[in-house]
Amino acid sequence: MRTTIHVLALALWVVGAPPASVEEQTRQGWSLCKSARFEEAVAAFQEALRLDPTFASAHLGLGVAYSGLGRHDAAVAALREAVRLRPALAEGHYDLGVALQKAGRLAEAAPAFQQAAALKPDYAAAWVNLGWTYARLGSYARAVDAYRQAIRLRPDHAEALRALGMLYGNLDRWPEAVELLERAGALVGEDGGIQYDLGRAYARQGRTRAAAAAFERAVRLEPKLTAAHFELGLARVDLGLDAPAMVEFREVLRLQPDHAPARYNLALALLAAGDRAAAQEEQRSLEAVDPNLALQLALRLAGDRP
Repeated sequence: MRTTIHVLALALWVVGAPPASVEEQTRQGWSLCKSARFEEAVAAFQEALRLDPTFASAHLGLGVAYSGLGRHDAAVAALREAVRLRPALAEGHYDLGVALQKAGRLAEAAPAFQQAAALKPDYAAAWVNLGWTYARLGSYARAVDAYRQAIRLRPDHAEALRALGMLYGNLDRWPEAVELLERAGALVGEDGGIQYDLGRAYARQGRTRAAAAAFERAVRLEPKLTAAHFELGLARVDLGLDAPAMVEFREVLRLQPDHAPARYNLALALLAAGDRAAAQEEQRSLEAVDPNLALQLALRLAGDRP
């Protein structure tokens, strides 16, 4: 799930603002954040907090800057202070949730997104991230509900459509997965990742030709997407297209030489094409990568002797 910290407008904090020098330091910090100059932004926000430790915008900005530097625990501490000082600001709770996600503290991130959504029920991004967090925590029913709420708010939210489609796939609800992924693909257009996800969904439904077409689009859009080349190879094998399948398995091995399943399936395709010697050569190469799979392949080769 792609997640980003908001760079909030300073106007949110005008009411009850302290002296202008504090505002200026904070405004400078936000400007530096927008330019991705996070080290300088930290210094600006810290100076603002030296002048007034209760200025919530500076705590919020400090959290954003720390997050930009990958200092996620420090970001969490700063953002917690920001929402303590301004508990009614939904965006502050959202940013705290994102920082907790990045810190790997998912059980803490969920309540932050819940609070953001409670304060601002039409906050689609909060619902999407809440769904993502619940899914990673294994709370699939809650994840589905959160994604559905995001889609109710934003029927054109491609990220929510794709995420819910993938979750449905993981739950073996493939017809629903296909419908959502097709909608996401139509919205986004040329996206190799969505085409790959859609291909997997078609394949699980037994729609092999549709799966192959989706994987072909995926590798055209993202030529280095190893998984899509591999799945395309499998689809072509199922369609009886051994020679084109071998092209894909060889491309997988070019991109990832230790991809044992690709070497295994390449050997089987070679065997089906009548090239036993080449299949045996692949079996020997596989021994150094995955001895157990190499043994299975050796047994297959032995069983297919004329």
